[in-house]
Amino acid sequence: MKILELLCNPRPASFNRALADLARASLSVAGHEVLFHDLYAENFDPVLDSAELARGFSLDPLVQSHCRQLAEADGLFIVHPDWWGQPPALLKGWIDRVLRQGIAYDLDGAEFSEKAWTPLLSGKEALVCVTSDSGDTESALAIERLWTKTILGRCGMVGECRVLPNLRKTGQGELASWMAGMESRLAEKFPAGDEVRRGALS
Repeated sequence: MKILELLCNPRPASFNRALADLARASLSVAGHEVLFHDLYAENFDPVLDSAELARGFSLDPLVQSHCRQLAEADGLFIVHPDWWGQPPALLKGWIDRVLRQGIAYDLDGAEFSEKAWTPLLSGKEALVCVTSDSGDTESALAIERLWTKTILGRCGMVGECRVLPNLRKTGQGELASWMAGMESRLAEKFPAGDEVRRGALS
């Protein structure tokens, strides 16, 4: 499988980085091709300006590359912190510029009429890992719904979002256990090639 992996955290020594590194290594060992992007390190421009919006496509080579890789990928894995109950602005800008019409969805219907929404990423698996300083259950549920229903689901992806709450109050043993659980879930979500073939033949 080809997996597009995104990290969105400005801190080079963050727990998010550790999770992203673990995922990349685990997916690679399983035989997947991992297309990894650190959005901050790449200086991804999150601004969808009026000219790009009017054109309906981007002239930015980096945005074009991300769009192409998303279309070609079998799965998507994202790691980010919870900032005010949402992804960081940089990741929100990635959503605006990459999960765009013609790539993630289409609108069908005559001009000036009500248009039908058609998802273009149907069947692709997606897993989002979010770390939060908050222990509020409602906040965690809100960001899970944002990803699984509002974003990934509308594009047709089989989305899942896992939130690690109370990050600053979580001990090293608990963090190690949580990382092990994420590694197991990655293996289930994105099975190795032999397992995919066995499933298709069963």
